[in-house]
Amino acid sequence: MTHKYLDTTGIILAGGESSRMGMNKALLRIDDKTSIQIILEKMKKIFENVLISANEPALYGTLQTQIIPDIITNHGPLSGVHAGLSVSLTEKVFFVPCDLPLMSARMIRYFLEHNTNAEIILPKIQNIPRYDFGIFNRSVITKIEREINGDDPNPSLRKLVKTGNTEYIEVEKLPFFDKNFFLNMNNPAEYEQVKLLFQIQSNDDEEKT
Repeated sequence: MTHKYLDTTGIILAGGESSRMGMNKALLRIDDKTSIQIILEKMKKIFENVLISANEPALYGTLQTQIIPDIITNHGPLSGVHAGLSVSLTEKVFFVPCDLPLMSARMIRYFLEHNTNAEIILPKIQNIPRYDFGIFNRSVITKIEREINGDDPNPSLRKLVKTGNTEYIEVEKLPFFDKNFFLNMNNPAEYEQVKLLFQIQSNDDEEKT
């Protein structure tokens, strides 16, 4: 049995309703579970401590997991990362968005095992960073607060990582990489695609057991 990580907290970013999807992506059903349930089950097999970043705790009451509301509101994922880092009892926090149900545990563990002194570790796919998946150190809390309280009217995670000590992992070069790991559900067409791929993935897992 693989071990659980004690030195890193796992946090799922459940931001709420998506304008393109027209509903909360965390609650989209895939087979007999919601997207956030699927991700939560994976995370609990990897981390000793798993939290959910969300501003509507009543929606997730059945998940029996601590819900963290934003401390500084109205800044999207940046607010979620700030809240998660602020309440974390570990120096490192691994964040994953609520709409990546195809993400593999192996990819998450690869990030956790990556040896670096960087404050932020993020993936790059086709040379484009993913800002809402990866490891953030609590040392960036003050940088987030400076970003939010500064002169920029539109602070963001993208801008934050440029100010921090950030390392990017080119995940496409990993031998186990699958582009579907990072397939978001940003619109109904992608949602239907994820449902189909999830069924295929589940069938493949059953054949391996």
